[in-house]
This record gives sequence, C-alpha cells and structure tokens, in this order.
Amino acid sequence: MISEIITAISLQLNRIYPDVTVEVDHIKQGLKEPCFFIEVLEPVRTPLVGQKWQQDNMFDVQLFSSTENNIRLYTVAEELFEGLEYITLRNGSLLRGTSMRFDVVDGVLHFLVKYTVFLQREEQQTYMEVLDMKESLKE
Repeated sequence: MISEIITAISLQLNRIYPDVTVEVDHIKQGLKEPCFFIEVLEPVRTPLVGQKWQQDNMFDVQLFSSTENNIRLYTVAEELFEGLEYITLRNGSLLRGTSMRFDVVDGVLHFLVKYTVFLQREEQQTYMEVLDMKESLKE
C-alpha cells in the first residue's frame, strides 16, 4: 500500500510541477535541482475489529532547490497544501491528506502529509465438503 501511495504522490507532483524531477528511491549524488524527494516516516498500523487495520502513513515531501530563496519555498509549500490534499491511487480510490505542515531547513522544504488507509485481510473460511441429508415423516 505504501508504494501505491508514493506512486500517487509522485504522479500528483508531476501534474503540479511538470518540470521538476521526483525521486522516490534515494537521493543521488549530483542531484539535478530543483527536485522532489518522497520519504516515508514511521507508518503506524492500529488493529480494529476482526481482520481490519487502520494504517497512518506520514510522508515527507522534500524539495531541493538551487535557489536560496525561502520565499519561493514558502510559495511551493502553500501550493502543496492544496495540491496534495487529494491523491488518486491506481485503482481510482481517493485518499485525503491530513496533518499537513511544512518547514524549511538548510534551504530544503520539508512538507509533511499523512494519508490514512483502512486494510482488511480476507478471512480463510473452511467450508463443508459434502452434506447428505435425508428427510422422512414418521407416522
């Protein structure tokens, strides 16, 4: 599920900023700036009733920019509040981002957003193989 969310965030960032590269695996040496990097921060899974769970996934969307202009980074952060509020998964499901906040540290924008999903494991049910039943009336 986490990889599907990362893909959806990446696609959304490409829609908003088509000229900016999005990295998801690792930060490469000699990174071409500007560049987004998506990092997963401590997903939390909480059990619910039966075979159901709630999973909270926090993501840090980082923007590395060659410009030292914090005002531009603040503008991008404000655009991300709206741009990452809803993302669409491959199966067409919409996820809403919550707990959104940002910070600029050493010229890098860190935009934090949480996407909550509900998971359910299919229960293995054992069915009877064959049932023979005979009915009769007693007189």
